[in-house]
Amino acid sequence: MGYGVSGITGDGSDNPFWDLPLSDLRCMNASCEAFIIGYNKSQARYSNSEFLHYGLWTVYFWGAIIILFSYLHLRHRLADLNKNKRVLERSQALWRSFTYRRLTGKLGEQVDISYGLICLLGLATAFLCVMPFYQGFYLREQFRFGSPPLSVRCAVLMSALTPPLMMLAGKMNILTLLTGVSYAKLNIWHRFVGYAMFCLSIVHVVPHLIAPIKEGGLAELTHLYQIQRREFSGTFLFADFVCLVVFSLPYFRNMAYEVFKHGHIALALGWFCLMFWHVRNELVAPAFFYSAFGAWGCSVLARIIYRNRFLYPFTNITAGYPTTLEYLPGNMTRVAVQVPAKMRWKPGQHCYVAIPGISLIGNHPFTVASIPNRKGSQDNNEVVLLIRECGGFTKMLGAHSKIVSVGILSEIPATPTTPGMTLNRLNGYDSTVGLALSADSPSSDSLLNLSRDSRSVLSPNSSSISFLEDRERRVSNNAKGPITTLPSVAISDRNSFAPSSFTAHGSMTSYRKSSAPPYSLSMEADIEAQQARVTTWVDGPFGEYTRPLHRHYEGFITIAGGSGLTASLPWICYLTEKMNKAAKPGDYDCAMRRVTFIWSIRKAEWITWARRELIRSLRAAAQSEGRFQAIIYVTSKDADESVAKAMQLDISIAAGLSEGIDRSTLEIRYGRPKMKEVLSEVLDAKRNMVRVCGPNALKSSVSNTVADMQKLVLEKKVESISLDGETFGW
Repeated sequence: MGYGVSGITGDGSDNPFWDLPLSDLRCMNASCEAFIIGYNKSQARYSNSEFLHYGLWTVYFWGAIIILFSYLHLRHRLADLNKNKRVLERSQALWRSFTYRRLTGKLGEQVDISYGLICLLGLATAFLCVMPFYQGFYLREQFRFGSPPLSVRCAVLMSALTPPLMMLAGKMNILTLLTGVSYAKLNIWHRFVGYAMFCLSIVHVVPHLIAPIKEGGLAELTHLYQIQRREFSGTFLFADFVCLVVFSLPYFRNMAYEVFKHGHIALALGWFCLMFWHVRNELVAPAFFYSAFGAWGCSVLARIIYRNRFLYPFTNITAGYPTTLEYLPGNMTRVAVQVPAKMRWKPGQHCYVAIPGISLIGNHPFTVASIPNRKGSQDNNEVVLLIRECGGFTKMLGAHSKIVSVGILSEIPATPTTPGMTLNRLNGYDSTVGLALSADSPSSDSLLNLSRDSRSVLSPNSSSISFLEDRERRVSNNAKGPITTLPSVAISDRNSFAPSSFTAHGSMTSYRKSSAPPYSLSMEADIEAQQARVTTWVDGPFGEYTRPLHRHYEGFITIAGGSGLTASLPWICYLTEKMNKAAKPGDYDCAMRRVTFIWSIRKAEWITWARRELIRSLRAAAQSEGRFQAIIYVTSKDADESVAKAMQLDISIAAGLSEGIDRSTLEIRYGRPKMKEVLSEVLDAKRNMVRVCGPNALKSSVSNTVADMQKLVLEKKVESISLDGETFGW
């Protein structure tokens, strides 16, 4: 029926249908006088031209939300230009005490959403619920007089929502540019708009089924399909929409993500084509879809340019970047990708990676767990990803790195004190491990270098461990030249080594000699030559605008659970190095004075996931005016304290820690952390930023605790406590 015009006229001369009554189904256009009278009367009551306003009001509503967040983003940007201006005011504390809160209990563990976001989504939902219904007049007197007003209002609302839906679907989109919010966090709005449009489509379809049946029964509805009226194309469109929504539910999305991703794109393209077929010749609807198509095209073009800006020479397009895989305890794989020096990123950002040698279609997002080299460096940057096996691509990646690691370790000859390594020994640690120096051990400085540049692989079935080199300087596939062999080191039981004290440089004042024969690393070149090596395509980095935290906050607390540490590691490295740089001569603006890393893990051997970054941060903070504190909670009830102590000792030696200096501390605790107690213990700066990444239960606990602590701002004990939560998975 379409929109039509506000009124119609007709001529009865030589027209056999002119005098037909309205009850005659043949009286359905301007050739029938009764139809003209009824149609004009219906239009006088509610003109089709009124429907256009619903699309404009929808644009105004969403435009107002975008303008609001754009203003806040611009305000932060301008505030960042003034280095002496305080970022947040105490008046925000009351608002944050509500918006930071999250749902608790079983529901909170399933739904990752804050009260503030609930309010904003509720406002958008109320708007969409009121707009189609508040005026009444849902059906016309006769279906022949035009489409049901309720149906058309919903259609216009859906048309107006299509452009933001397409913009929110892109990784490079103008909304991220305007608001500074990452597409990953905007994804919940993409899903919300999609679900809202689906609900509106149901309301749109029902009147189109009721009206013709009410007028002429099923025969009238069948006739509409036979002559292929708009109900015909709408059926295919609605079926496509149902598939889009159903297969986007978390159950199906998590079951087979790759299938979901490619299927979602195919169904979305089909939806777009069917929609153009459905709304052809309409008055205004196509304009919305042209806008949506333009937004989607710009997003795709921007991403193509963005993802290929570093692929020089051209061979990198097909070859990818050289990558080294390292298997770690707890089914974790450390992926180190050598990327060009001009590719830079910020803490908290992520990349999409594809490893064709493992999966031809896999392209998954992972948070970058490293920071780039300092600006001006000509060396390649190293993108480090910590990927834990969960199924699909990550499972294949873990299996690949595990097979190669086991193959390397099996070549280590077995001796009475250094037994050959097996897969079982690779997966765990002995509870009675310790360090021992051989009789011809090098100096303490050499030991420090060895501890810094090595990783330990411990056997759970024996009282010995073996140190294998793991270079901080990665060797690419085409790297050549001599490799420096590290000094030999012997490993024995925990009674062989009993340090009594450490100096600021990490040297030992006393130790016991080991009776174990030394284990030589002269086979180092052969081992490194057989490391798991692949090539990787990197798409990114992506992420939201990150403020210069070291200028605006004095205290930074990052809390992670399990593999959520990938969002914390780059921050502790970045901020401790900023504090270290500020301690050197020269005028450098850094307000940060305390960095705290709180990490919950089930097993102590998982500490190796963060070994390099902890050493780097502890060493940087020890030579600064600030303080870095790492608190690791081992939550397993049967946790072996000797393993944790061995790991703590290993990291402390490598970082050069000494007793009596509290600028850099590493503490291992047991049991689950009580966030209220922990945050009260470490939060002592005037301006504080708290970041959390982990399971929903952890995020809920931290968010509610920070919301409660806003009373410290109201009581003027601190100036501000900000909170930011990272997305654990998307």
